[in-house]
Amino acid sequence: MEKNKRITYPKIFWLFIIGSLVGILLEGFWCLIKNGKWETHVVTVWEPLCIIYGFGMAGYYIVSALLDKKNIVLKFITFSVVGSVVELICGLVLEYGLGMRAWDYTNSFMNFKGHISIGMTLVWGVFGLVFNLTIPFWDRILSILDRKILKILCIFMSVFLAIDLAVSTVCFIRWSERHNGVIPSNHFEQVIDDTYDDAFMKNRFCEWEFIN
Repeated sequence: MEKNKRITYPKIFWLFIIGSLVGILLEGFWCLIKNGKWETHVVTVWEPLCIIYGFGMAGYYIVSALLDKKNIVLKFITFSVVGSVVELICGLVLEYGLGMRAWDYTNSFMNFKGHISIGMTLVWGVFGLVFNLTIPFWDRILSILDRKILKILCIFMSVFLAIDLAVSTVCFIRWSERHNGVIPSNHFEQVIDDTYDDAFMKNRFCEWEFIN
Protein backbone atom coordinates (compact mmCIF):
# COMPACT_ATOMS: atom_id res chain seq x y z
CA MET A 1 0.00 0.00 0.00
CA GLU A 2 1.42 3.41 -0.92
CA LYS A 3 2.42 5.58 1.97
CA ASN A 4 0.37 8.54 0.85
CA LYS A 5 -2.68 6.28 0.76
CA ARG A 6 -2.05 4.93 4.25
CA ILE A 7 -1.94 8.28 6.01
CA THR A 8 -5.41 9.83 5.80
CA TYR A 9 -7.31 11.85 8.37
CA PRO A 10 -10.09 9.25 8.99
CA LYS A 11 -7.50 6.53 9.59
CA ILE A 12 -5.46 8.69 11.95
CA PHE A 13 -8.62 9.80 13.76
CA TRP A 14 -9.82 6.23 14.36
CA LEU A 15 -6.35 5.23 15.55
CA PHE A 16 -6.43 8.19 17.92
CA ILE A 17 -9.80 7.03 19.33
CA ILE A 18 -8.68 3.40 19.57
CA GLY A 19 -5.41 4.38 21.22
CA SER A 20 -7.23 6.61 23.71
CA LEU A 21 -9.53 3.74 24.69
CA VAL A 22 -6.64 1.26 24.91
CA GLY A 23 -4.88 3.77 27.16
CA ILE A 24 -7.81 3.66 29.57
CA LEU A 25 -7.46 -0.13 29.82
CA LEU A 26 -3.66 -0.10 30.18
CA GLU A 27 -3.70 2.58 32.86
CA GLY A 28 -6.57 0.85 34.65
CA PHE A 29 -4.84 -2.53 34.77
CA TRP A 30 -1.56 -0.90 35.82
CA CYS A 31 -3.30 0.79 38.76
CA LEU A 32 -5.02 -2.48 39.61
CA ILE A 33 -1.66 -4.26 39.74
CA LYS A 34 0.22 -1.42 41.46
CA ASN A 35 -2.40 -0.08 43.88
CA GLY A 36 -4.91 -2.90 44.08
CA LYS A 37 -7.74 -0.81 42.65
CA TRP A 38 -9.00 0.19 39.23
CA GLU A 39 -8.59 3.82 38.17
CA THR A 40 -9.94 5.37 34.97
CA HIS A 41 -7.41 7.91 33.72
CA VAL A 42 -9.29 10.16 31.32
CA VAL A 43 -8.40 13.59 29.92
CA THR A 44 -11.84 14.87 28.89
CA VAL A 45 -14.95 15.67 30.93
CA TRP A 46 -17.41 13.82 28.68
CA GLU A 47 -15.69 11.05 26.74
CA PRO A 48 -13.71 8.14 28.24
CA LEU A 49 -10.46 9.01 26.47
CA CYS A 50 -6.83 9.02 27.53
CA ILE A 51 -5.61 11.11 24.63
CA ILE A 52 -1.88 10.81 25.31
CA TYR A 53 -2.16 7.20 24.15
CA GLY A 54 -4.31 8.32 21.23
CA PHE A 55 -1.61 10.71 20.06
CA GLY A 56 0.95 7.98 20.64
CA MET A 57 -0.82 5.35 18.54
CA ALA A 58 -1.54 7.79 15.73
CA GLY A 59 2.09 8.92 15.84
CA TYR A 60 3.34 5.33 15.80
CA TYR A 61 1.25 4.58 12.72
CA ILE A 62 2.53 7.64 10.87
CA VAL A 63 6.13 6.75 11.74
CA SER A 64 5.56 3.14 10.65
CA ALA A 65 4.21 4.32 7.31
CA LEU A 66 6.97 6.85 6.70
CA LEU A 67 9.78 4.50 7.79
CA ASP A 68 8.29 1.37 6.27
CA LYS A 69 11.53 0.26 4.58
CA LYS A 70 13.97 1.63 7.15
CA ASN A 71 16.04 -0.45 9.58
CA ILE A 72 14.85 -1.40 13.05
CA VAL A 73 17.35 0.84 14.86
CA LEU A 74 16.05 3.99 13.16
CA LYS A 75 12.47 2.91 13.87
CA PHE A 76 13.27 2.26 17.54
CA ILE A 77 14.90 5.66 17.96
CA THR A 78 12.02 7.43 16.21
CA PHE A 79 9.36 5.59 18.22
CA SER A 80 11.23 6.45 21.42
CA VAL A 81 11.40 10.12 20.49
CA VAL A 82 7.74 10.29 19.44
CA GLY A 83 6.53 8.71 22.69
CA SER A 84 8.75 10.92 24.85
CA VAL A 85 7.87 14.12 22.98
CA VAL A 86 4.14 13.46 23.41
CA GLU A 87 4.64 12.70 27.10
CA LEU A 88 6.87 15.76 27.61
CA ILE A 89 4.47 18.17 25.88
CA CYS A 90 1.53 16.90 27.93
CA GLY A 91 3.55 17.11 31.14
CA LEU A 92 4.73 20.67 30.44
CA VAL A 93 1.20 21.82 29.56
CA LEU A 94 -0.07 20.41 32.84
CA GLU A 95 2.72 21.94 34.92
CA TYR A 96 3.06 25.39 33.39
CA GLY A 97 -0.51 25.76 32.16
CA LEU A 98 -2.38 24.46 35.21
CA GLY A 99 0.21 24.00 37.92
CA MET A 100 -0.51 20.26 38.09
CA ARG A 101 1.03 16.85 37.54
CA ALA A 102 -0.53 13.55 36.49
CA TRP A 103 2.71 11.51 36.72
CA ASP A 104 6.15 12.06 38.18
CA TYR A 105 9.45 10.42 37.20
CA THR A 106 11.52 12.60 39.56
CA ASN A 107 12.97 9.54 41.31
CA SER A 108 13.69 7.71 38.06
CA PHE A 109 17.16 7.50 36.51
CA MET A 110 17.96 10.20 33.94
CA ASN A 111 14.67 12.07 34.05
CA PHE A 112 13.83 15.55 32.79
CA LYS A 113 11.89 17.57 35.38
CA GLY A 114 9.94 14.44 36.25
CA HIS A 115 8.05 14.51 32.95
CA ILE A 116 10.09 11.94 31.03
CA SER A 117 12.82 9.46 31.88
CA ILE A 118 15.27 7.30 29.97
CA GLY A 119 13.43 4.20 31.16
CA MET A 120 10.09 5.31 29.76
CA THR A 121 11.79 6.52 26.58
CA LEU A 122 13.04 2.98 26.02
CA VAL A 123 9.59 1.61 26.85
CA TRP A 124 8.01 3.85 24.19
CA GLY A 125 10.56 2.55 21.69
CA VAL A 126 9.72 -1.07 22.49
CA PHE A 127 5.98 -0.33 22.31
CA GLY A 128 6.56 1.26 18.92
CA LEU A 129 8.37 -1.78 17.56
CA VAL A 130 5.61 -4.07 18.83
CA PHE A 131 3.02 -1.81 17.23
CA ASN A 132 5.01 -1.85 13.98
CA LEU A 133 4.72 -5.64 13.88
CA THR A 134 0.92 -5.31 14.01
CA ILE A 135 0.69 -2.85 11.10
CA PRO A 136 -0.88 -5.46 8.72
CA PHE A 137 -3.63 -6.02 11.30
CA TRP A 138 -4.29 -2.30 11.70
CA ASP A 139 -4.31 -1.79 7.94
CA ARG A 140 -7.07 -4.40 7.65
CA ILE A 141 -9.05 -2.77 10.45
CA LEU A 142 -8.59 0.71 8.98
CA SER A 143 -9.66 -0.46 5.53
CA ILE A 144 -12.99 -1.43 7.11
CA LEU A 145 -13.23 1.92 8.91
CA ASP A 146 -12.47 3.75 5.66
CA ARG A 147 -16.01 3.24 4.34
CA LYS A 148 -18.10 6.28 3.41
CA ILE A 149 -20.62 5.94 6.24
CA LEU A 150 -17.79 5.76 8.78
CA LYS A 151 -16.06 8.73 7.19
CA ILE A 152 -19.25 10.72 7.83
CA LEU A 153 -19.31 9.41 11.41
CA CYS A 154 -15.68 10.47 11.70
CA ILE A 155 -16.66 14.06 10.87
CA PHE A 156 -19.41 14.17 13.49
CA MET A 157 -17.21 12.57 16.12
CA SER A 158 -14.38 14.97 15.29
CA VAL A 159 -16.69 17.92 15.91
CA PHE A 160 -17.94 16.41 19.17
CA LEU A 161 -14.39 15.68 20.29
CA ALA A 162 -13.34 19.25 19.49
CA ILE A 163 -16.22 20.58 21.62
CA ASP A 164 -15.38 18.14 24.42
CA LEU A 165 -11.73 19.23 24.39
CA ALA A 166 -12.75 22.90 24.42
CA VAL A 167 -15.13 22.43 27.37
CA SER A 168 -12.55 20.28 29.16
CA THR A 169 -9.92 22.98 28.70
CA VAL A 170 -12.22 25.59 30.25
CA CYS A 171 -12.95 23.20 33.14
CA PHE A 172 -9.23 22.64 33.72
CA ILE A 173 -8.51 26.36 33.69
CA ARG A 174 -11.32 27.09 36.15
CA TRP A 175 -10.22 24.21 38.37
CA SER A 176 -6.74 25.73 38.53
CA GLU A 177 -8.12 29.23 39.07
CA ARG A 178 -10.39 28.06 41.90
CA HIS A 179 -7.39 26.39 43.51
CA ASN A 180 -5.63 29.77 43.41
CA GLY A 181 -8.65 31.66 44.76
CA VAL A 182 -9.81 33.23 41.49
CA ILE A 183 -13.59 33.77 41.53
CA PRO A 184 -15.69 33.42 38.34
CA SER A 185 -15.76 36.62 36.29
CA ASN A 186 -18.95 35.93 34.32
CA HIS A 187 -22.06 33.75 34.18
CA PHE A 188 -20.43 31.15 31.94
CA GLU A 189 -17.59 30.58 34.38
CA GLN A 190 -20.11 30.34 37.23
CA VAL A 191 -22.01 27.64 35.32
CA ILE A 192 -18.74 25.76 34.79
CA ASP A 193 -17.94 26.04 38.50
CA ASP A 194 -21.38 24.78 39.49
CA THR A 195 -21.46 21.93 36.99
CA TYR A 196 -17.83 20.79 37.15
CA ASP A 197 -16.85 21.65 40.71
CA ASP A 198 -13.72 20.54 42.54
CA ALA A 199 -15.31 17.29 43.74
CA PHE A 200 -16.29 16.31 40.17
CA MET A 201 -12.87 17.20 38.75
CA LYS A 202 -10.92 15.40 41.47
CA ASN A 203 -13.05 12.29 41.10
CA ARG A 204 -12.83 12.21 37.30
CA PHE A 205 -9.15 13.14 37.06
CA CYS A 206 -8.09 11.16 40.10
CA GLU A 207 -4.37 11.01 39.28
CA TRP A 208 -4.01 14.79 38.77
CA GLU A 209 -2.54 16.78 41.66
CA PHE A 210 -1.67 20.43 42.15
CA ILE A 211 2.06 20.93 42.53
CA ASN A 212 1.73 23.44 45.36
